[in-house]
Amino acid sequence: MSTLTLPALPRGRPSSSTTAAYDTDLRVFCDLILEINSRLDFRVSSRGWCYILEEHGLLKGDFDDAQKLIVECRRRRLLPMDIVAEDGARSFDNLEQLDHEDPEEFAEDLVDNLERQAEYYHPFSFWRDQDVYIEMAVEKIDLKSLFGPICERFHIPIANARGWSDLNLRWGMLQRIRAHAAAGKRCLVLYCGDHDPAGLNISDSLRKNLSELLTQREWLELMDHLVIDRFGLNADFVAEKQKPDLEPWRETFEWVEKRHYRRRNQEPAP
Repeated sequence: MSTLTLPALPRGRPSSSTTAAYDTDLRVFCDLILEINSRLDFRVSSRGWCYILEEHGLLKGDFDDAQKLIVECRRRRLLPMDIVAEDGARSFDNLEQLDHEDPEEFAEDLVDNLERQAEYYHPFSFWRDQDVYIEMAVEKIDLKSLFGPICERFHIPIANARGWSDLNLRWGMLQRIRAHAAAGKRCLVLYCGDHDPAGLNISDSLRKNLSELLTQREWLELMDHLVIDRFGLNADFVAEKQKPDLEPWRETFEWVEKRHYRRRNQEPAP
């Protein structure tokens, strides 16, 4: 696979021909992103685009430059503004939602909606007759977009944990889990994160981060009902899904996991 060379202007004042060549390279870069985007069924963050472009030859060391380039292309309208997923933490509240129908069309829509209201009536929980209750946490907004549709279909709460630093997120999750555990259900927290030391640390600390918000008695009552399952970017998954020419990386992935396990459990290296 060849290396993806990002368009760049030389230092100093560029000539008109250099600027024209740069603009041409920018459009080629944008065409690649637009072509990839046409095959995706979920929204991608700015950093997420770098991971996708890595499959097309973008080097890790060029991630920051690629992000800046995508910003420039969006600013110049060479790429749509919504090519990058919106960060929910930075979105505006209280924006007006205007009705563009005339009064007669609006009244017809009201009647149509009224006839369909029974479809939106939920007098009891989806989980009432289930033996298991599920919640899901991911480490990137791209993964939330990816898993969002299937989670919505089965009423599975999903959040971008972003390192599990938010107390409100953890407390809200605990309250829901404790309520279902009290009803005798087995509670499952799914976690999908990065396969690197930081990502492994986050998944290893999930149980501790939840337990520290409860008293010892509350946690002991809950722990027999709670399963935390890290899935997705583990060594076996990555090696299985990689292209054949990347199979030799399997040993590296497994080494990272074993080294992390030894550090966590304070075991000496073999």
